[in-house]
Amino acid sequence: MVPRAALLAVVLVITLFAGCATDDAPDVDVPADKTEDQRPDPGLIVGKRDLRFDLEATDSLPAPVWQVGDHFGLHVFFGSGDTEGNHFETIVIESGPDGYTLATDSRQVAKEHAVVDLPILGSVGTDLALTGLGGAWDLYEFPLTDGKVWQGEIPNIAFDVIDSDTVPLTLTATYTADIETRDGKLPGFHVVGTTADGTKIVEYDYAPAIGWFASLVVYDIDPEQDPIEFTAVSMGHGAGWTGTVYVDEATVVLQNRDGSGLDDPPPQGKPFVAVSPYTTFTVPDAADYLFGLRFDAAVFGARATFLVTPSGEVRETSAVGAPERFGTIMVDEVAEPGEWRLLTTGAGGMSMSLVLLYAVTETAIEL
Repeated sequence: MVPRAALLAVVLVITLFAGCATDDAPDVDVPADKTEDQRPDPGLIVGKRDLRFDLEATDSLPAPVWQVGDHFGLHVFFGSGDTEGNHFETIVIESGPDGYTLATDSRQVAKEHAVVDLPILGSVGTDLALTGLGGAWDLYEFPLTDGKVWQGEIPNIAFDVIDSDTVPLTLTATYTADIETRDGKLPGFHVVGTTADGTKIVEYDYAPAIGWFASLVVYDIDPEQDPIEFTAVSMGHGAGWTGTVYVDEATVVLQNRDGSGLDDPPPQGKPFVAVSPYTTFTVPDAADYLFGLRFDAAVFGARATFLVTPSGEVRETSAVGAPERFGTIMVDEVAEPGEWRLLTTGAGGMSMSLVLLYAVTETAIEL
């Protein structure tokens, strides 16, 4: 398993790709390049009970039942300043008594999911329990009732603040008749998850007419950071989806760190040397993509990193700090199989290189 720090470094890459989330669910149009048969169906999923008008505050709401071909259009935003985000479909490709599997129609998102295990793709329990970013996303407890309180958890994605792999949550459901959705205002439950000290970490609206969340917001537990980690907004749903979905698998082929200098400014700084200036790695023949990041940092110094392909092409990244410079380059390309080489060198006050690369294999499935 990839160490959590490395995992979060790749999340940073995905943040750069996807953009950054607004406090309010924005009015985002479905991308124009979607074909008509792939546009989210604004109607209700076939076979589900229509709870648009008859859900009352006194009702006890069971878990939804998903079928193969049910699909949920999502628009995902990262941070608190993004107004563009990233749209994709999540499609049920497996349904059974033990749960479901969600895949996507987006090649890009499938690659990212293979590397970091996005919580809104992959395995989903019959109780809508999710996994992702290194742990369980236990956010639901059915049946839902007005005022219900239960215990759940999410992975600790702010490990610099809490020294724990998980963040325990107390979740509270409140009935509401007017959840804002693409289909208008629908009845359902507004759920808030808080830590032991009352800090709000998760907030979502569950609309039974959709069969999943209408919106989901995950907040940063660190008050010094951007207040929002990400927001996911429902952009439509339907049944009987047809087309191509992608399921990818990723394997770490390189995780390399090299650097030198002082770990803190003088006079308290202590010298360090992370000796890994040269290495080789192999991209297998079966790989479709090479995916990951290259990160260079320098403070009153310089760092250069050279990546050499099997065919001899040299790719250089560098950072020259005066006083400081940090640079991240996303690696996302068709895989060239064979032996690759990495060389990193630096000088000055402090400089560091981090390279984290995955070989990704893609499988296309027709529904």
